[in-house]
Amino acid sequence: ALEIDPAHEMSQRLWGVLLDRQGRPEEGLQHLQEAIKIHSDYKSALETLQIATDIANRTGDPLNKIEAINLKGVILHDANQGKAAYDCYKLGYDMAREAQIQRGLMISAMHCGMYFKELNETTSALSYFTEAFPIAEELKDTNSIFPCCINMGTLYERTKDNEKALVQYRRAFALNGEN
Repeated sequence: ALEIDPAHEMSQRLWGVLLDRQGRPEEGLQHLQEAIKIHSDYKSALETLQIATDIANRTGDPLNKIEAINLKGVILHDANQGKAAYDCYKLGYDMAREAQIQRGLMISAMHCGMYFKELNETTSALSYFTEAFPIAEELKDTNSIFPCCINMGTLYERTKDNEKALVQYRRAFALNGEN
């Protein structure tokens, strides 16, 4: 049986391509997304992203396309191209809203929220996180609920609304205790 080193970018990338060629594009995309997360340099991340985007487009699943667009935003953010990253997140957000894809809307809204949080644009950041939060709850996605709560707590602190901040932190820590 073949084994891959999960911490090695090229292993994840090759495994993703192999799974796609075996007719398992969804599984392949998961490995390509992991390769992008652990990329060692900007160029290899973009090469892997192009492969993932091609597969996502072939699957015809709009969520795969939205996730690929958001991954491109993450890579651009890592390369200190914040505005270009936001453009990707916003494109994914608009696509998800139009197609009514809740998971895509949540992912894109969280990325948009982080973009505005980094710019200290608290009102805009809160708007996106408060939109993402109920979707994460509905999907029972604790990996998204927790960061929504922490980020909203931080943002409410910035506005000196300590009661709302405390509510969010309590939600996050209650969740953390469940996991």
